[in-house]
Amino acid sequence: MGDIDGIFDTDMNLIGEYVYDAWGNCTIEAAGADNIEIMEINPFRYRGYYWDKELNLYYLQTRYYDPQTGRFINADGIEYALNLYYLQTRYYDPQTGRFINADGIEYALEQYKNINALNLYSYCNNNPIMGIDPEGTKSKFWGWLLTAFVAVVATAAIVVGTVVTGGLVSAVLVGAGVGALTSMGSSVIAQGGFKDADPWQVAKSGAIGAVIGAASGAASWAIGTIGQAIGQHLGYAFSSMRHISSGVKLGSVFGVDLMMSTGKIAGSVIGGIAGGTFMNYHANLLFGTKLNFEEAMNQGIGGEISSWLIGIFKWLVK
Repeated sequence: MGDIDGIFDTDMNLIGEYVYDAWGNCTIEAAGADNIEIMEINPFRYRGYYWDKELNLYYLQTRYYDPQTGRFINADGIEYALNLYYLQTRYYDPQTGRFINADGIEYALEQYKNINALNLYSYCNNNPIMGIDPEGTKSKFWGWLLTAFVAVVATAAIVVGTVVTGGLVSAVLVGAGVGALTSMGSSVIAQGGFKDADPWQVAKSGAIGAVIGAASGAASWAIGTIGQAIGQHLGYAFSSMRHISSGVKLGSVFGVDLMMSTGKIAGSVIGGIAGGTFMNYHANLLFGTKLNFEEAMNQGIGGEISSWLIGIFKWLVK
């Protein structure tokens, strides 16, 4: 049966013997203190089990057995007894395609308005081919469906914002769409790809990104408009300046309209980046994310690039 009955030295002389009763209670028979110490140090005894002398229990890989009582100190796993899968929070029976207990009511109230329409014992909402439920609480199918909906709405916002002639509405729509899609993409990458990503977290990131993007788009447009006006006036002012040696006005050399247009564009870009950077930093802060200056500026620059690309597209399709 695998019992360790005795220990021999290198010359094959018997050092001592272990004598067990039916339950594994062990008695050491050895002559001399040194031999008894050797017998006590050896941890492998009854049935080859590991004897934990600190606890006076046998360790059987998954739990401890007490030979004094003839019992394990904790119950065997229910999944072994009933052929069930354990999904972190509850047990799933593949024979019936159901969990053995209902899902938490808090999830039901969060996801569904009509509790009577939901079977809390269903696995993957009765769609095991399209779903996965690693925690025993909800199907990824519905999460990806929600994520796809957010992505479609974000894309539609960008399209509508592109069609709109311009102004605050266009900036808000495009900012919201770009913010949502960018945040969802970043969330998927941060979680190790689509295979490991939690779709509910991806959808949540998209929603937060849409709010931040809309606010940043509005701030970028507002500050950019102010910067545009300031830049245009500075361009006109510089055009009236004269060259020191020749006395010729710069506007006569480069053209007044060109200098005003250059100032207008520069003011719009600088103002847009400044507004987007400022709003990105503070909007992220509201959702618990503190960006450093470089991260906030990168997001501001990204938003400004998006608006200029859309502006170029509008100009090309006119």
